[in-house]
Formats: sequence, structure tokens, C-alpha cells
Amino acid sequence: AEANCDISFCKVTREVLTGACRAVGILPPHYSPSLVQQFHDSITGMYINVDKILERDNLTKEIPLLYRESLELDIASEVASGKITAHRDVVTQIQASNMVRRALDGGSWHSTNVTPAALNKALTPLVNHATDLEKNRLKYIVGWSLVNGDVKTNREVSELSVTKLLLKEAEILSATETDYNDPMPNVHEYHQIPMSIIGSPNLELAAIERTILTSYNPHEIKSAILKLVRQNPAINLAKLNKNWEIPIPIHNMIMNLPGGMLHNQAFALLTKFYELDEMKNFAQARLMLRTVMEDVTEECGNSQQASKLNQLLMWELLLLDINQFHAAWPDKHIDWSGLTQRCLQVLHKVEGCLPRVALREECSLALLNMGQWQALIAAPQVKHSVPLADLYVSIAAACEDINKYNKKINTDAWDKLLPLFISNQKRRDGIVTITNALTSIVEPNALAIVVSLLAKVHNVLKEQPQFDLCIQLLHLWPSAIKNSNQYSIKFVTELLYDVLVHALKHYPNNVPWLKLMGDLHFVNGHHTSALCSYLEAAIAGTDYFSRPLHKNIVEDHIYKRMIKSCTALQCHTQAGVLCQFLDDIDYATAFKSLAEGGCSDAMDAYYDCIWDVNILEYLINLHTKKGEHHRRQQVVRIIGLLELNSNNNDEIKREAENIRKGRFMRAMAAQYLS
Repeated sequence: AEANCDISFCKVTREVLTGACRAVGILPPHYSPSLVQQFHDSITGMYINVDKILERDNLTKEIPLLYRESLELDIASEVASGKITAHRDVVTQIQASNMVRRALDGGSWHSTNVTPAALNKALTPLVNHATDLEKNRLKYIVGWSLVNGDVKTNREVSELSVTKLLLKEAEILSATETDYNDPMPNVHEYHQIPMSIIGSPNLELAAIERTILTSYNPHEIKSAILKLVRQNPAINLAKLNKNWEIPIPIHNMIMNLPGGMLHNQAFALLTKFYELDEMKNFAQARLMLRTVMEDVTEECGNSQQASKLNQLLMWELLLLDINQFHAAWPDKHIDWSGLTQRCLQVLHKVEGCLPRVALREECSLALLNMGQWQALIAAPQVKHSVPLADLYVSIAAACEDINKYNKKINTDAWDKLLPLFISNQKRRDGIVTITNALTSIVEPNALAIVVSLLAKVHNVLKEQPQFDLCIQLLHLWPSAIKNSNQYSIKFVTELLYDVLVHALKHYPNNVPWLKLMGDLHFVNGHHTSALCSYLEAAIAGTDYFSRPLHKNIVEDHIYKRMIKSCTALQCHTQAGVLCQFLDDIDYATAFKSLAEGGCSDAMDAYYDCIWDVNILEYLINLHTKKGEHHRRQQVVRIIGLLELNSNNNDEIKREAENIRKGRFMRAMAAQYLS
């Protein structure tokens, strides 16, 4: 029927009627489907002749490019998964046709999977029908393929008929010429260039020095030093790198070695040893140190001087093993029993050639971390006190007393740490040193001692019970500090925070330490961080709320601080819901929080987390007064749930409570921990 028919009820156009007939399979006479229709028919017919349809569309540009790109992705994935079987050339031809279509439209067309044959087939029908602008774009495709292809691809593309139609002979030759390439010599191999090529003694000297600075091959370093000393006998290797330092006792022993070559080589290898130790390349560092020991023994034999130096180097090897032990914690890559005996030998060395202070400190730390507290306590003390070693001994004594269930523990650690917090100190080197020392402890019992001590000092200096930090073992430490006004609570807080960060790095699921971190943030007014730490503690204690949230995991004082933090953040609905978590529900705070108008939380989205009937009844009354009928109906629906019936037995009530607790805490975690 025609659109301009006189029949009043005939409102359909020819195009709409043709489309309806086509949809039900009735083809009008002399019907010729469009390319878009052929495209969709080909897709439903397992992609038959789809490559030819795309080639014709490059001339007419009827099919939207989005359809073509979706087809390319679909057919590639289906061929790869084996859902359809198609010749590889068909997929490549589709990619080539789409690349050409994108180029004709002026878009980004680069594709890495197109072969020269597919490119030729896609371009040939277009050459005679393309506009000047389109021809320039097609020429760019061919030229890019010539310039960026490998030798084989260049040859194939240059021989294509379409290339000869689009490009001139000179353009093809220019694109296929091999560019002159004179790469810069590799700087890492510069020192290996023969003297005949370099032709300059200064350049050769610089290459040798560079080898000494960058190489970690002991034989290569020794060979370079030999060449350097021959050219400049008065060379001072320490000036090559201002960061090269070795301990003074070892440096003095090396400088007293006979002959200039040995002490130069030993100095360079030892500096490399300390560099590798710092980089935690322990195997290569050990090789470097053993090379020095072998050279000293070979040159000096069993002389007294060589024996003393080798003893010092053996202690440095022990220090390397201790560093490896701490770096690999808690893995046991090193024999702990053997390491314990070697550390004890160092601590029992109180006469003659004594190990340096840093080694005694590290040996004491290693024994503390290995749990060898009794052996550490029993080790003899040297005449001159070693501060950090003495601190480790005091911590070990406290650990041993707790391990024996003594009612009172050794408080020497308290006496040693307390003077560091005096506020009128001009320099804070002591605090920095102690921070590094305490953050080197990794044994959990020793960390618990340190954390409880610092928390107790904080509480005594704060003198505000509402801001007390709560952790185990607090009762073991003194409850008073003389002249507390002269101490800085800021120093204590910073040190405790650093120790807690270190402890949680090694034991991220330690619930008491996570709660203590939350307390510390709360006391300092960092309410968001406090909520994060409290939620992490709850997650660690319940395996992401898959188990009930019992009081031994999160106590009432934690919930009260969470309520105060939510209130400070103006998340009043969250605060009201948390009031249910208390043993004695704080209705006054809950009602006040829920009645607040300006909230920064999800408000009534948390109503599904409320199980207390009194709070639900209050909400019904509140929304009725405010005329908020939608919210009132929401609360009425919740209070009518069977599991919230007050006549249910305790087990059903407890189950309903646990479900809503977990739901609410997961919502809190999603907000604050995401």
C-alpha cells in the first residue's frame, strides 16, 4: 500500500511494510537486500562470504565500522576456541579489509597480522574508485608496510600490483633502501676496546677505573687493579668512590699488609663486599670476602698479622650470615644452631682481639630473634657497655621471665628506654638509633614486650584514662614515672607507631596489634585510620566475618571508640547501628545518632543491619513524625521479619544478630578499606 493512499486507516509506509515482510521471511518481488542486511545474514549463516561483503562495503561504506570491528573480534575468538572452522586466510582478509576501511575514514588503522596478499586483495578494488584524499591514505598504508616490514615482507609488498599502481618506482626504491646504521659502541664493553683502536692512555685509564667501579667479578677487579697500579703506582682507590668505606679496624689491618698490590686489591674487594651485602646479594658477597681471605693467606701465610685479619674477616662473614638470617625471616635458609654457636663465641670474646661493637649488637639481636634468651642473658658483659646489646639483653630477660610465668619481670628495658624520651634533648640521634634497633626485632614475643612497654609509657604520660592504649602485658610495667613532665609523649607516640608498622609488616593478622594501632590513631584524632585498623582487626579475627564476631575479638571499648569515630566523621547512622554491638546497648547514643539530620553515610541503607526491636520501633516513630512514609514502611517491613520476633528462642535471635553484624561490618569494610 502506498503512504499517500486515500484509505484513512492505512498509515504504514512501503519501507516499514517491506521490513516486516522481510522479518517473517516473505520477500517482496525484485527485492535486493542492502549490504547491512547481507552482513547480518552472513553472520547468522556461519560467516559465509563475509570477506566479500566487507570488500564491497569499502566502496559504499554502508556498514558501520563498529559492526565490522565487532565481527573481527568475534570471528577471531571463535576460530581460536574451535567453535567454528575457517581458513586462516579468511580471518586475515577480514582484518585487512577493516584496516583499509579505518584508513579510508581517517582513523587509526595499524594492524600487525595483515599479510601482503591480503593487503593486495583489499586494496585492488579501491584504486580506480578512490578520491585523491583516499588514494593518499592508501599510499600511506603501502609505504608504511614497505618501511616497517622485514626483508621478506618488503620484497613481497614491492612486487604487488597495487603497490605499482599507487607508488612510483622511485618511491618504492626509496622506501626499500637499507638505512645506514652506525650504532654507538656499548658503554658496558668500552673498556674491552683494544688500545690500538682507542689510541689514548687517558681513555684506557678511564675504562680500567670504570671496571673497578662497576664490576662484581673478583678476578676482573683484581686484574683491573693490577693494570691501574702499573700505570699509576700512587693511586688511592678510596678516591674512586667517596662512598667506599670499610670498618676502621679492618682498614688499618689492610693498610699494614706488606706490598701495595695486596692492600689495594683487598680494599676494593671489601668495599664490593659491603655493597653486595647492602643489596642483599649474599652469595656474591660471600664469594668476594672469601677471595680476600684466600689472597691474604696466600701472600702472608700463617703470620700473626694475617691470622688477626682473617679473624676479623671471619667475623664479617658472620655478620653477613646474620643479615641474611634477618632478610630471609621467617624462612630458615641458614642453620640456626650453627649461627647461635658462632654468635655466642663472639659474645664470649672479652679479651685479646675483640670484635667491633656493631658485630656484638647484631649477635645479640640474632640471639634475641632466634629465641635464645637464656644464652643471651648468660653471655659475659664486656668492660665497656654496648648500649644496643644491653637493651637486647634486657628484652630477652623480660621474655624469659614471661616464659617462666614469673609474677614480676625484669624491668631493665624500661629503665634503658625511658631516658630517651626526655623532651629537652638537643639531638634526637638516640631516638633514631633506638628506632632502628627496635624495628630490627622480628621475634613475636620480643615484639610484644616492646609494644607493651611503649604503650604503658604512653598511658602513664598521657594521664587520661579515656585515651589509654590497651594491649596485653601492660600490668607488668611500672605504673608511675617520676617527673613525668620532663618527658615528651610525642617521642613515645612516634616510636610506638614505627614499631607497630614494623610488627604488622611481619605479622599482618595479629589482632591485638591491629587494635592497638587503631587505639593509637584514635588517641591522635585520626578517626578514619582508627576505623580502618579496627575493621582490619575484626577481619583478621573472623576470617572476613565468616565466623561470629565474639567479644574476645572486639571488646566494648573498641566499639565505643568506633562509635565516637563515626560521630566525628558525621556518619551518624553507622554510629547508631554500632550501639547495638555493646553488651549493654547505649540507647541514648543510638537514638541521638539516628535522629541527626546531616549524615555522611548511607543512612537508611543500613536499616537491614539493625536487629534490636527497640531501635526499630524508635525509627518507626521518628519517620512517622517527620512524614517520611517510605522510610517508615521500610522499617515496618524489617521489624515484621520472622527472625526478629521477640518470642524466638535464643539460638534464632543469636543467628539473626550474627548475620546482621557481619552484613554491617562488611559494608563498613567496603567503605573504609577499599
